Amino acid sequence: MNPEYWKAHFRFDPPPRGMPTAFGIVTACNPRGTVAPDSDNEAADQALAARIDASGWQKFRVIGGSEDFSHAEPGWGVAASGGLAAILILGREFHQVSIYWVTEDQIFLCDCSPGSSPVLVARWEDRARVRS
Repeated sequence: MNPEYWKAHFRFDPPPRGMPTAFGIVTACNPRGTVAPDSDNEAADQALAARIDASGWQKFRVIGGSEDFSHAEPGWGVAASGGLAAILILGREFHQVSIYWVTEDQIFLCDCSPGSSPVLVARWEDRARVRS
C-alpha cells in the first residue's frame, strides 16, 4: 500500500443532514493504485456517485490528498446501511486498494483485500477541514 495513504488529509462539504456518526471515504480515481487519465477518473467518480445514489445511502463530497493538497483525489463520504463491510465492497467494486473508515472521531485506513483489519491513522479533527 502506498505510504502516502497514511498521511492523507481531507477537505469536505458538510452533508445537509449533518455529519454521520460513522462513514467511509471512497474514491473511484486511479483504480488499482495506478494513475489514470483525468477523463477516466472523472467518469469513474460520476459512476461511483450514481452507485451510491442508487443504494440510497447518504453521500457528501470529500477530497483526500497530501497535507498541502498538491496531490488530491475527489471521493465521497458515505454513510452506508451496511457499515464498514458495505464500504469495503464498494471500494472493491471500484478497484480501490483501500478506503478510509471514520467513526468516533477516528480515521482508520482499511485495505480492501478480504480479511484485512482497519488500522488507526489519526483523529478526524486533526486531518479534516470543511472546504471553503
